[in-house]
Amino acid sequence: MGGARSGGAWIPVAALLGLYLVSSALFYPGVITVTDEASYIRDARIVLTGQAGIPITDPFSDRVIVIEPSARYPLGTAILMAPFVALADWRGAYVTPLLCVVLGVLATMLWLRAAGKSPLFAAIVLAYPATLVMGRVAMSD
Repeated sequence: MGGARSGGAWIPVAALLGLYLVSSALFYPGVITVTDEASYIRDARIVLTGQAGIPITDPFSDRVIVIEPSARYPLGTAILMAPFVALADWRGAYVTPLLCVVLGVLATMLWLRAAGKSPLFAAIVLAYPATLVMGRVAMSD
């Protein structure tokens, strides 16, 4: 069928991705809302130091303690966040899930095209509620 090979089939999906990117920029997270996010961002900071941990001052005891990477979360996510955290501190961590959504939609478009299907079906990725929620949270989910 012509839909799978038509050159303009990507335009509506690109428009939806553009809308997603604009809305993400307009409503960019202003605070860290989940303790898991704080762990990932702290791990990204540790990755940036190249050390096994980072010293912080405990607000209750006023002692310096060393925080190590969390063993509960995959370090790969922190590694992916690290360049953006280096550029924009904790706010940069939210770029990683945003890019993952965009890359996920693009990869789905390519996969559909290779299977002889219309790339328009890649828009379904943006209709999945978990994508919309977790694409705005600095975690590996």
